[in-house]
Amino acid sequence: MEGTIQQIPVWELVAGLFHRQATGIVTCEQGRQRRVLYVQNGRIVFARSNALDDRLGELLFRQGRLRYRDLVEAAREIRPGRRLGMVLVERRLLTPEELVQAVLQQVRSIVFHTFTWVEGQWVFEPTASIPQEVITLNIPMHRLLYTAILQIPHWSLIRRGILGLETTFQRAPESADLVQDLAIPPDWQDFLRGMEIPQTVESLCACSPGTDFETCRFLVAWMAVGIVRRVAPPWTPELVPSVSVPEEVWGLVDVPSLDLSFADLADLADQGDLQVETLRYLPQVQPPHRVVLSVRCRHRYIWHLLTRVLSPERACQEVQAIIETLQATHPWLWMDVTCNLDGELPWDRLTQNLLLYGARQYHEGLEPLVDREIELLRHCYPTERVEGIQRALHRIAEAVLQETPAATA
Repeated sequence: MEGTIQQIPVWELVAGLFHRQATGIVTCEQGRQRRVLYVQNGRIVFARSNALDDRLGELLFRQGRLRYRDLVEAAREIRPGRRLGMVLVERRLLTPEELVQAVLQQVRSIVFHTFTWVEGQWVFEPTASIPQEVITLNIPMHRLLYTAILQIPHWSLIRRGILGLETTFQRAPESADLVQDLAIPPDWQDFLRGMEIPQTVESLCACSPGTDFETCRFLVAWMAVGIVRRVAPPWTPELVPSVSVPEEVWGLVDVPSLDLSFADLADLADQGDLQVETLRYLPQVQPPHRVVLSVRCRHRYIWHLLTRVLSPERACQEVQAIIETLQATHPWLWMDVTCNLDGELPWDRLTQNLLLYGARQYHEGLEPLVDREIELLRHCYPTERVEGIQRALHRIAEAVLQETPAATA
């Protein structure tokens, strides 16, 4: 699982791991700088950095807790198996308790700095547990995440969580304990009480006790820890074409029987009864619900064909394997999506994921589902039959994404 910071900022990655209670190692690189975050059950328990200013000795020196000579002399005694912290305690420059607090502060500093990166790459490697050589610390994750986001100075990073003026936020139920634990200032607590009902970012900025940037940053920090949530964030209106889906498609999507679904639609497509213009396939400018509908229609048709030659259990196993590969490349889009024995996916969840993380950016994570299912069909049907299936799938996509001449009239 990897990506760029421009695509998914570090705060968004870490917040996702926090809510999924994931365990693994996050490696972030920007030029020659490299920072590593160790995550256990969603909590950052340790961090490392190759940046000189992130080192423990330099941190203590900047704070005035070490003299220059202390820093130089202690550094001379560092060797494999003998870390700076041990040297400082032995030289009675720190007590063991002070050392623990200093390391906690060092980890927080590394996290804070990494959250401010606006470019670079990250890789998350899931692991069963944290390596034994890593000293794990008990850091309250919601406080660390909240405080780190509130120190982000870049609008480009905060904007990723806001999306737009019309994005709607609402306070999450039962968040009172979090609000109390995070010691949110009284004026912002009053502001939060007004979010019991959904409100747009624009309306929230108009009544907040701070600047618009501060308001947006608080919203992102609250969302990351679960105090507020986004409610059906909108797609960009100017990118939404004013087209309607043919009634034939809507009817077949809602038919509960798989036997009656897209075999019939494919027959209509092959016969040319669905009169549509040549497909100008621009799914990146389609509303998210339309993109998911297109994938849903084609997936159900493929499922109908798969279960003619495979048992539902085997077909489900194969489709689930495809989904798991997609979760590795587009984790947020496919988060919590699984295939059941009826061939259905949680389409509402997929749509919500798409809404949250952007239709344009994540469309490339949807189409591979159909592409890989077609490859699966190649193992089940003759080549000439698969070519006919692909034509039918193309017609289905046309029917969903384009308006029929009849509908236009």
